[in-house]
Amino acid sequence: FVGLVLGAMAPEKIGFLVGALFGGLVAGAVCGLLPFFLAKSRNRVPLGTAALITCAVCGMILGLILALPVALIFTVIIVILGPLATVQGFSPIYPAQPPTPQQFGFPPIADPGQQPAATNVGRSAGDDFPVAPR
Repeated sequence: FVGLVLGAMAPEKIGFLVGALFGGLVAGAVCGLLPFFLAKSRNRVPLGTAALITCAVCGMILGLILALPVALIFTVIIVILGPLATVQGFSPIYPAQPPTPQQFGFPPIADPGQQPAATNVGRSAGDDFPVAPR
């Protein structure tokens, strides 16, 4: 289909079409940077990435006529949603290490290897693995 359409076009028109698509892509991506960086600062990276991609595609379709309003709509949505709550330096997107229960306000977990002293009364080390009588 694309070959039929491009084959019927004059070379000047093909160059114009490629330039318009590429220019629209760049213009849309530039428009999408505002909501992207705003979302990144509010810890909403997936929403900012969606805004950037959507603005770039809209820029390819209608240029700034469509990309700019879409960027403004995404910006308003991000401002209304506010920052995403984090737990004491824990980033939900790229955690360096998993959060501890204490960061969520839970009491510390007891060490599973540590048993109360009452359970070891009257037992010897060989009680865990019985040996058949000789």
